[in-house]
Amino acid sequence: MRPKDRIVVISGLVQVESEAGRFTLQRRDYYDVPPSGAKLTNTGQSLAEVARVQGHWERTIRSEIYTAQPGNPCDYHYHDGNEYWMVFRGHFPLDYNGLRVPVAPGQLLAFGKGYEHGVLEPPETLGAVVLAMPLEDRLRDGHLNREMHGDPVPGRDVPDSVWDELRERAVEPTAAPSI
Repeated sequence: MRPKDRIVVISGLVQVESEAGRFTLQRRDYYDVPPSGAKLTNTGQSLAEVARVQGHWERTIRSEIYTAQPGNPCDYHYHDGNEYWMVFRGHFPLDYNGLRVPVAPGQLLAFGKGYEHGVLEPPETLGAVVLAMPLEDRLRDGHLNREMHGDPVPGRDVPDSVWDELRERAVEPTAAPSI
């Protein structure tokens, strides 16, 4: 499988020229760059922010910009598919499977199917490009929680070395339940 190359607009307006033609993208829009490349030009009144995400994935069901801030947290939830966050703004404590782990811009977060996560107490505005992968098993989209959707069922085992590293980085246990 050839690596994907995706441009996601965080803010502003961006004109794209490629073999597919010329068009404008705005906040939350994305474009999968063809192998021949693309030219990006800022077309708005202010500077545009874009993120470039490269990697190996077959397809996504959603690509979006996620933000949270004090007073507007991200609930503790799980998914029926894998999800990835590329953090571009904010320092915050991530509540993940019973641990509270500090996160900073530039980090890539991987949430496997059935692993609970959220940002229950964001101290500042955070931003992340989110890629949601295809759904599995019960095929439910969106944020799922124990009270409404039942206990999560993890899709894959996570190596002990990953849990050890997360426990070392954790600042405190979270009040959220773990599986």
